[in-house]
Amino acid sequence: MLTLNKRYLRNVKKNFSFYLFSTLLTVIAICLFLCFHAGINGEKTYLEEFRSASCVEDGEFTLPAALTTEDISEMESKYHVTVEKNQYANYESGAYTLRCFSKTEKVNVYRVVEGEDATAENEVLLSKNFAEANSIQIGDKIQLFDSEFTVTGFAERPDYLFMLENLSDSYHNDSEFGLVILPDAAMDSLPVQVSEYYSVTYPEETDVNAFRSDLYDEYGTLLYTTADMNRRITMPMNLCDQLGMYANMILPVIMLIVIILTAVVLKRHLQNDAKQIGVLLALGIKKSQIFRHYTVFALIPAVLGSVIGLFVSIFAKNSIASICFFKIETLPVTYQVKATDVLVALLLPAILYCGFSAFQILKMTGKNVTDLLRNRAGSGIKNGKASSASKMPVKRKFMARTIFRHFSRTLVFAVGVIVSGIVMVYALFVIDSCNHYRDHAVETAIDFGYEYFLNDFTDDDLPDNAYGSIGLTFEVEGASGALNVIGTEKNPYLHFQDISGNDVNLDDGKYYLSKMAAMQYGVDEGDTLKFYQSASMKEYEIVIDKVIDNDVQCVLYSSKENVADLFDVPDDCYNVVMSSEKISYDDDAVASTVTSTSLKDQIQSVIDGILPSMTSTVVIGCLICVIVIYLMVNMLIRENAGMISMLKILGMKNKEINRMVLHVYFYVLVISSVLGLYLGYVFSDFYFKGNVQSFQCYISAWISPISIVIYFGCILISYGISMLLLRRKVDKVDISESLKYNQD
Repeated sequence: MLTLNKRYLRNVKKNFSFYLFSTLLTVIAICLFLCFHAGINGEKTYLEEFRSASCVEDGEFTLPAALTTEDISEMESKYHVTVEKNQYANYESGAYTLRCFSKTEKVNVYRVVEGEDATAENEVLLSKNFAEANSIQIGDKIQLFDSEFTVTGFAERPDYLFMLENLSDSYHNDSEFGLVILPDAAMDSLPVQVSEYYSVTYPEETDVNAFRSDLYDEYGTLLYTTADMNRRITMPMNLCDQLGMYANMILPVIMLIVIILTAVVLKRHLQNDAKQIGVLLALGIKKSQIFRHYTVFALIPAVLGSVIGLFVSIFAKNSIASICFFKIETLPVTYQVKATDVLVALLLPAILYCGFSAFQILKMTGKNVTDLLRNRAGSGIKNGKASSASKMPVKRKFMARTIFRHFSRTLVFAVGVIVSGIVMVYALFVIDSCNHYRDHAVETAIDFGYEYFLNDFTDDDLPDNAYGSIGLTFEVEGASGALNVIGTEKNPYLHFQDISGNDVNLDDGKYYLSKMAAMQYGVDEGDTLKFYQSASMKEYEIVIDKVIDNDVQCVLYSSKENVADLFDVPDDCYNVVMSSEKISYDDDAVASTVTSTSLKDQIQSVIDGILPSMTSTVVIGCLICVIVIYLMVNMLIRENAGMISMLKILGMKNKEINRMVLHVYFYVLVISSVLGLYLGYVFSDFYFKGNVQSFQCYISAWISPISIVIYFGCILISYGISMLLLRRKVDKVDISESLKYNQD
């Protein structure tokens, strides 16, 4: 075994490029895996602790009249719930909106995350992300209504962890919306009318449906929103889950490439050592000893990559997080390393690399000793010898021989390029699909400037550029998220088309479900959709006549008359207003407002947030492509060193030899890159469809012509870099190699 052990260093030197690149890929995979999971674990722990300590609401409701202290006490005693009154007023500066809240003590208790609590009448707490986005520091003065306040600290509420101005919004913009927490004295002195709603928590044994039904019967609930329907509460955890999926995807994808490369290199190594293995077996060396010896070759990149990746993740986690762990929620990125994640990082590469290599080793050691000594277990391909039966040019003959006689290696080359292509295409698809969703899908669904959801029905006259509709919010049975049912007359702001592109007329009295809602709730044309009104808990069943092309909203459309009859409301009233111009309403009259501009700005903020991580993903894809091309073609050069040397002796120039040898897989590269583009589209579309509920929108997979050019450009650049690195390998082949036979 001493003789065998001496070969480790020689083998590492001989295959240095393989060990270098496979270790590098392992480091990247482990580092991203640990950094992502450390951030996700820390954030989930923070969320769970904060929600528990601050008594996050189980639901919130709005009533037509305020509850007295006695009403709240009676409700808490009867149903064993905890109820907290929330008072707020919106301050609009033109550039941004600040929602000013009173302090809470029982439910949704605020937390000061930096600085000191506001106690004086002229002091306030501000949400940290808004402050950072607008360059506001602790101690600065801000204007609210007619008064000046001092910012004493930054705070957060558990029901506003995802900072949405309206629950109907999909995304937020930290520079345009934030929270203010005021002392009671300051709240009481505001020169505007204050809005009210109530937050409630209840123990597990509470009959929630009975509570909500009684609440409606006794107090006439206008609106009830459960915590599961409140994206301000649920979205941070959903984002953690999405990032976790990304982390769990990156690790196996990169490791798969390393496993394939290890198997190919080790197979070639075993074929070259077939005679030596036969001699060792003939001398009485045990198969287990030979097995352990060759297993070490696969273990080297696994151990080095895991250990280095672990240390890099410790020292570079903040830098990596700023690029990869894009922060969209208001919480800080904290880190919590779990022992299970470290064990996975340290053991999984070793198990997988050695496990897949073991098959090759057992296959070789299982050969008959006589066959091994006769080298019948080798490749069977002798360098510098090609069939002379064909009349093809030497270049094409060499290409054909290499591709088809080493088909497994060709397959590895193709798979590597395809996988790297999928990684690059996925990143490009994410950016382009979000841009397309912002510019086209939103415009298709939202042609109005403003959409107001009022707290109550009214028959007041509307401006000439405004149209009124009937709109109610419902909960869908067995699903999270809200469904808006809209009854409307024909107006210029709404354009309905089915998924086939045919115009739809609401006057026919049928029910039309948006594509977004159909995907989220898993229903199609002809299916029955069951839902119930969040306030009264009254149940409804509707047969879906058509699915319309709307990827933006969860909405069920029908005629105004049809919806009025269904919900027993006057058909000459309205509580939803669409307008091209802004309409002035009192804050307590409007439940939420949707504008096409704000929605596009929200989407753009998300695009800006994910752009660094997607750019990094493209770089990782390019790196994988460079490594795969380099290692496969490098192996080709080494195997054909004798032939290359002979060609040099015969007077062929290095430039001609390079064209023949280096570009042998070019057509395989072209075909594989096209397949990578297609499979990247399939994967991206599958990913978007699978996360409709988390995103609260359906972003269809779309890629621009420019991105296609960028994709193929990245492939060609990766190929060019590999060729530049390999050109020196061909040039360095000595003419003495022609005297050797079948040597690496």
